[in-house]
Amino acid sequence: MVDVRLEGLSKRHGGSEILRDISLEIGDGEFVVLVGPSGCGKSTLLRLIAGLDQVSAGDIFMAGRRINDLPPAKRGIAMVFQSYALYPHMSARRNMAFGLRAAKLDRAQIERRVDEAARILQLEDLLERRPAALSGGQRQRVAIGRAIVREPDLFLFDEPLSNLDAGLRVDTRLEIARLHRLLKATILYVTHDQAEAMTLADRIVVMNDGRIEQTGTPTELYAGPENLFVAGFIGSPKMNFIAGAQAARLDAATLGVRPEHLKISLSKGSWSGTVQMVEHLGSDSFVHVECPGTGLLVARERGDRELAAGQSVHLAPESGRLLRFDDSGKRI
Repeated sequence: MVDVRLEGLSKRHGGSEILRDISLEIGDGEFVVLVGPSGCGKSTLLRLIAGLDQVSAGDIFMAGRRINDLPPAKRGIAMVFQSYALYPHMSARRNMAFGLRAAKLDRAQIERRVDEAARILQLEDLLERRPAALSGGQRQRVAIGRAIVREPDLFLFDEPLSNLDAGLRVDTRLEIARLHRLLKATILYVTHDQAEAMTLADRIVVMNDGRIEQTGTPTELYAGPENLFVAGFIGSPKMNFIAGAQAARLDAATLGVRPEHLKISLSKGSWSGTVQMVEHLGSDSFVHVECPGTGLLVARERGDRELAAGQSVHLAPESGRLLRFDDSGKRI
């Protein structure tokens, strides 16, 4: 596998700047996840690295070698897309082997690579089936197998689980995590799903409007967001934000506090309000409280605590858990 370095990467299309001065280093064998809202440039960045789009400015290096001018086939990269893009008339085995046959590898080598990928992805019993006879999760594993057999230096995943239902997403996410451990592969992975990002990534890159807002481990981003955008984007439910006089008393434009750091009391607290809704999730509940002058705040509570819509409650942040942001949105 290889390390990847992006230096001042930009992409313009017509009068629009899709990516702006992206600089990023991905270590050998590292699993890096790109997250951000739709249209922020995540998939475009993958396509530039893969060579499917041309760079407007900046450089891409793999293992210290500049690859801007290399055609996609020469970059040693395998890409897995949101759509499985399998040939419907071919078996899973032939789909996985297709690129190797096109590259004119000998039959024994092709069979060895396909059988090994099938073993890793637990597809041995499905190799002779066509895509129509496979579940969505099985088709995605075949698509991943097609990438593995190429023995690439770098794997690029572009929203690979978006077409799967919730249960299959969890199962396939575990498969991808296991694959990374087995292959010790360098992976750059795009998703809009925070659960995928937080559970898969060694590091997360948060993007917005064509720029990198912050890079860090899942824990670093969750506990120490550098600005309001990252604070609001990472975490579900998202961070509570409080502006106005409440924030001004602490020399901030905005205060932020996570739902799990808000405590509900029936007697006293920093804010008072009325329960609007209780989301029961089993061991936990999310309690939505409308506080006059402050707005809607969400607190995380034990699932067995009895709270109901219309009830009057008080909220207080845990000591040291309030984050402060200035007028520009930067954390103080």
